[in-house]
Formats: sequence, structure tokens, C-alpha cells
Amino acid sequence: MPPTQTTDVGATTCRGRVAAGFEAVRESLDKHLDADPNLSVQLAVQWRDEMVVDLVGGSHLELESITGVYSVSKGVAAVALSP
Repeated sequence: MPPTQTTDVGATTCRGRVAAGFEAVRESLDKHLDADPNLSVQLAVQWRDEMVVDLVGGSHLELESITGVYSVSKGVAAVALSP
């Protein structure tokens, strides 16, 4: 299977790459960033061994920025363990 085609994002509020079919994620992130000038966000989504979303936005982050992730496992565990 060929690699997913990605589009560089530069003319929008967020920066990074999105795969074809995931443009709505970028558009939604742009709306949130436009609504709150203090918001800074990193978003990476991997689907079936391919990075389909790799975006960053806001004035406090760059593509190479590293941020901490806190308390994200509770929601995943709740979904996985729900009957």
C-alpha cells in the first residue's frame, strides 16, 4: 500500500501536515486557535502505522516543541474497560 499523501499546512493558523481526508481536523483546530489567541496546541494522530495528522498551533509552540502529557490514560482506560 502506498504511503498516505500529506499536505503541508502553512497558510492557516496551525502549522504541520495532514493526510488527505483529514483536512477537517486542521480546519477545526484553526477555528479553536482563532477563537482563543492564548491557546497553543500540538496534535498528532497515527492511523494504521501512518502519521495522518501532525499539527501545532499558537504563539507558544513550534513544530519542534516538546510538551508534557498528563493524565490521558484515564479516559482511554474508561472506554476500554466499559461494558
